[in-house]
Amino acid sequence: AAMVMVDLATELVAVEELRRPCYSRTGVLESVQMVNFMSHENFKVDLGPNVNIVSGPNGSGKSAIVAALQLGLGTKTKDRGATLDAHVRHGQKEAKIVIRILNYPPEFHGDVTDQYKPDLFGNVIIVERRIAGPASGQSSSRRSDYALKDVHGKFVEL
Repeated sequence: AAMVMVDLATELVAVEELRRPCYSRTGVLESVQMVNFMSHENFKVDLGPNVNIVSGPNGSGKSAIVAALQLGLGTKTKDRGATLDAHVRHGQKEAKIVIRILNYPPEFHGDVTDQYKPDLFGNVIIVERRIAGPASGQSSSRRSDYALKDVHGKFVEL
């Protein structure tokens, strides 16, 4: 009977751990900053750890947030045509997108993710993408570059 009680207690602890709010601390987008991106001179949005709802009137920057996340993380957008330089603010030489991604260790035993190269990045991975505008004079092969930075903003090479 004692053995059954221990097993039952262990199962109850496991069930209680599942009921606790378990927020991921690795891979969560912390913020996106856009400099000379679309119509914005300098626009930063802090994101929460769960679902983020972006609302506002026309022209307030909702599409810019989505486009910056898409381009900053390596996909394409459909809203501004096929060229990257269409995302550079009119009259500027380049745009910059900075995305901060949390890289904390799991808080609970049940977390499914682990830190990515914590010795290199620390608790935040910064993805920075620069996009040269048409006025930059750069060849089309040099119109965009990525950089990875650690929690202190120092360049990281993989």
